[in-house]
Amino acid sequence: MTLEPGREVLGRLLGQGCSAAEVYVKRGRSRRFELESGDAVAPGASETTLAADEAGWAVRADAFGSSFFYAAAGPPRPLDVWPTGESGAALELPRPAAIEGFTEPADATESLLGEDEGWRALRQVAADVSRRLPRAEIAVALEDGASEVSITNHHGVDVAHRGRVAQLRLEARAPGAAGTDAVTLTLTERTARRLPFGTIADRVVDLFAARAPGTIGGDPGVDVVLAPEVAVRLIAPLAALFVDRSLEAVAAALGADEEAGQEPGSVAAAMVSLVDDGRHPRGLLAAPVDGEGLPTAARFLIDRGRLGETVLPWERSGASIGSRVRAGWRDLPRVALSQCFVAPNDEVSPASLVENLEDGFYLLDAGAGGSYDLAGGFFSLPVWGFRVGNGRLLHPLGEASLIGDPRRWLHAVRGVARDLRFSALGALIGAPTLWVRGLTLRQD
Repeated sequence: MTLEPGREVLGRLLGQGCSAAEVYVKRGRSRRFELESGDAVAPGASETTLAADEAGWAVRADAFGSSFFYAAAGPPRPLDVWPTGESGAALELPRPAAIEGFTEPADATESLLGEDEGWRALRQVAADVSRRLPRAEIAVALEDGASEVSITNHHGVDVAHRGRVAQLRLEARAPGAAGTDAVTLTLTERTARRLPFGTIADRVVDLFAARAPGTIGGDPGVDVVLAPEVAVRLIAPLAALFVDRSLEAVAAALGADEEAGQEPGSVAAAMVSLVDDGRHPRGLLAAPVDGEGLPTAARFLIDRGRLGETVLPWERSGASIGSRVRAGWRDLPRVALSQCFVAPNDEVSPASLVENLEDGFYLLDAGAGGSYDLAGGFFSLPVWGFRVGNGRLLHPLGEASLIGDPRRWLHAVRGVARDLRFSALGALIGAPTLWVRGLTLRQD
């Protein structure tokens, strides 16, 4: 993409007396496919294709001690008169920093799915589900998107990058299926071609099986294996603690120096590292810079079980590392997580963690709701899964809740697998399959 339109607006701002100025430009394109069917591939199924192409830009500037923010759709264009600013603290913008070690993902320039290709994929998913679940009603939406961003400011920041993200959401109703008549599956990847279309029907069948009537049985407080979709729900609120806080504040919130038998600063098992990395190639939003144009880099919030660092803005941390994200061109940048995840262990398969359970549970999915009280040391999360004995799935649990102390459960991690997957939970949060000891299941 070209930086020229943003540079022209920046030059006009500086020529009109602005002492500080930034121009942010974004263009996005997407294609969406929607299929609804009363019987998977029956004649008369509803099929819809939608395409969108949006562009917008925004300015932050400071003129004579008053700062303002302006955003508009379309390509950037200089204005003769800008909005009246608000008096207050002078606008601080970062100086340029070297962007090193970033390799643009190969799929960043990949074309969006064509109509024929998109519909072949969705129809195949519908047919696969129908074969496994006869008479299933299916609603599935697939969106493939691409974006281009440029940022330029008066200090000399002058950067551009491309992004890709795709999502598939499938809702299936299968009257007469065990336990429930509906499940929802959401999958995200950098591009639609990376989505595992061939295994989606298996995932849907597993979700129905996990929701079948059942009982916990035996000791509810033994080993638990958490699929990534469950683990991220517990990681997300912990990760949020590290945003715009001092390390001392995080340590106090997690009771890092209070746990009996733990070393000072220990907040997790030694095999656990929690990383925030805006350029990680397996993430969906990998980019060389943040929402202000500073280079992204890996921050170890938890480094092999011990407190590492927190996500602070550059003007407080003194480091030239990006820490601000922008939801879109209409939004101001804010200090936030970028791509935060539990570091996977490439030597361990998720299946091996289940197979090594002599007596425990494999939790496959989590629901909305529940409760999370960090100060009170209690969380409760609706979950579905299976009882495991000698490495084999014995029976579903029925409706159950996973219970534990949010300040302590990472200490009890006994295994980390390699299957890192991300979910959008306020921020982009990722986790592999985790084996945890000591959590409790309660029958609902």
